[in-house]
Amino acid sequence: MDEHPHYAQVSYSFNWDSLTVGESIDHDSMYVLAYRVINIWKSSMVVSAFDKPSRGRYLYNMLEERIKPITVDTAVVDTAVVDTVAVDSVIVDTVSTESMGDDENLLVESFRLKSGDYKFVAFSRNDLEIDYSSVDNYLCHDEVPLGDMNVIYKTYEKGDSSLHFTIADWVDYNAYGEKERYMQPSSQPIYYDTIAVRPLRANGQYHIEFAQPRRLTQHIEINFGIRKVVDNQPFTVDSVFAEISGIPYVINLATGYIDIQKTKKMMFKAEQDIDSVDNQLVRCKGVIDVPTIVESSAEDIFMGPGIMQVMIMCSTQDSSDETKRLNKKFQGSINLYHTLKRAGLIRFTDDRQHAMKKKDSAELIIDAEMRINGEHILENPDDAAGLDRWHKVDKNPPIIDI
Repeated sequence: MDEHPHYAQVSYSFNWDSLTVGESIDHDSMYVLAYRVINIWKSSMVVSAFDKPSRGRYLYNMLEERIKPITVDTAVVDTAVVDTVAVDSVIVDTVSTESMGDDENLLVESFRLKSGDYKFVAFSRNDLEIDYSSVDNYLCHDEVPLGDMNVIYKTYEKGDSSLHFTIADWVDYNAYGEKERYMQPSSQPIYYDTIAVRPLRANGQYHIEFAQPRRLTQHIEINFGIRKVVDNQPFTVDSVFAEISGIPYVINLATGYIDIQKTKKMMFKAEQDIDSVDNQLVRCKGVIDVPTIVESSAEDIFMGPGIMQVMIMCSTQDSSDETKRLNKKFQGSINLYHTLKRAGLIRFTDDRQHAMKKKDSAELIIDAEMRINGEHILENPDDAAGLDRWHKVDKNPPIIDI
């Protein structure tokens, strides 16, 4: 037991005024870490992103007050008056890595922390998308420094029922890596903030405001157009799905460094104009929030990171039955080499050992239009220098390890 077991009372809140215009907060809770820097002790809690002060519950190292009889001058003091006696046995550590649940009665506005000098860290809480094992390892081991703590995205195989967005007939024409793994489709940013070391004295009451939460992820819009080439029967583009590769899944909380050596994929449904048989151009947009997108190593390959695959769902009128439409779907891909180069999403440290995001948001505008005739994608000419080219895919994709 610590030499100075008396606790301080600490409440939290978040000020989102520093966010840029149009930037939204989609999550409703934040993970808070309290780290005592001398005579190391750590605690964590999950709190509301919006309440002032934030209501929440303990996740790790809850300080619980327990009444216990003590002996003074060989006489037993009645348990009812223990609170008036300064004794170590009043406060006991309760270690638990499990949530306290969502019971309103368990939510509190003030949290007990042992007295001492603390650093505070807060970041977005999203159990559906984020693996917090690195955070748990930091909390449970005193020798693990704050700099080793990462946000790690959960990843899933394509057929996993836990993956929220899958397309049953999707054929992967970009099978790279040891295992094909997908991140959950997401437009939810991850925010992070830290408070410099400050003292908490025994029996004191303190309020910690995280005043400048910053975005760890990048908000990326992907814009492209589909040009309809009607050779025979008119058709409509009914929906467009996409998969993008080259998405890192590990971000260091202390430095913002992104691990770009290993990347995963993400599927999403593109927003699009409502199409008609007379329409010639369909504009499409995908919106994702990810650590970044890593570009391909060359402009003329269609395997590895930086490749976007699409599935186009089209339909046409059944000439034999006016009440029916015939459906057709086909796939294509594009290497976003030039598009990502122009976007300049990341920068490297001087020693070229680490990558960091260069901007909070970016718009990827694919200049080359996708041309379709209702049956397949029409290849772009080879002389389109400086433009990414749409590519129709084969029915039997090769599987390679990069």
